[in-house]
Amino acid sequence: MKQINSYEVARRANVSRTVVSKVVNGSADKYRISRETQERVRAAIRDTGYTPDMIIRDMFLKRR
Repeated sequence: MKQINSYEVARRANVSRTVVSKVVNGSADKYRISRETQERVRAAIRDTGYTPDMIIRDMFLKRR
């Protein structure tokens, strides 16, 4: 089975990958992403079984 990534979630929710990231990281309200959009992203996450890759996330954050 193909691993689902944030690009696929964004495509299914009809949003950008950045919006998916903000919803996943819990900062959607800070960036004024509407509740409707947040719910579309969460629905796409549920439908696809997407789980963020924390190893890649940690590597990215350590480079900053």
